[in-house]
Amino acid sequence: MVNRIFLKYDFRRAPFSPVSHADLYQCAMEQVQWGEKQGIGTTMVCEHHGTDDGYCPSPLITLSAMASVTDKMRLVTSVIILPFHDPLRLAEDIAVLDIISDGRVDLVMAAGYIPSEFDMFDVSLKKRPSIVEDSIRALRQAWTGEPFDYHGRQVKITPVPVQSGGPRIILGGSSDAAAKRAAKIADGYMPAVPETFMAYIEESHRLDKTALILGGQ
Repeated sequence: MVNRIFLKYDFRRAPFSPVSHADLYQCAMEQVQWGEKQGIGTTMVCEHHGTDDGYCPSPLITLSAMASVTDKMRLVTSVIILPFHDPLRLAEDIAVLDIISDGRVDLVMAAGYIPSEFDMFDVSLKKRPSIVEDSIRALRQAWTGEPFDYHGRQVKITPVPVQSGGPRIILGGSSDAAAKRAAKIADGYMPAVPETFMAYIEESHRLDKTALILGGQ
């Protein structure tokens, strides 16, 4: 999914830098256009919240802009922090991005780990595993385009993504539990630390699933 050479953006602004965030985003749009012409096949956009340096909080909006100035480049979220997003709204936004880009979206998602961000969104750190599993389940169901039960409500998400069944979902993580969860419910794994590599491989083999591993964050 990801070439050996790729572009990755977090849009952090250095202290006392004369470069504005507007400049950073505009330069990134120009750079992805240039990168595609050089044969770079993938760009990634990250997500964090409430930082002093303005770390990008909206990878999907940013990738939508990048989709409009590229034709072939894969557009990757690296990562979407699932506990901070309503899964139904997220399913809609991803579907629209996949349509705009003509099926060029790949998803790296994770549970998050920074306490201040969880405080900001009033989400319990302890609930991360269940939120991740519930969200991915909802995304898969949403992208069928058929009605389904979500927490006791009948819901239906339209339009559906260009990619059949929706973009591939890669889970990031830094623990054996996260690695095993990725083997169970995702299409691949992005280890934040190499020590979790084998836990994912072993669990994938146990489940008779093909292991797909991406380079760390």
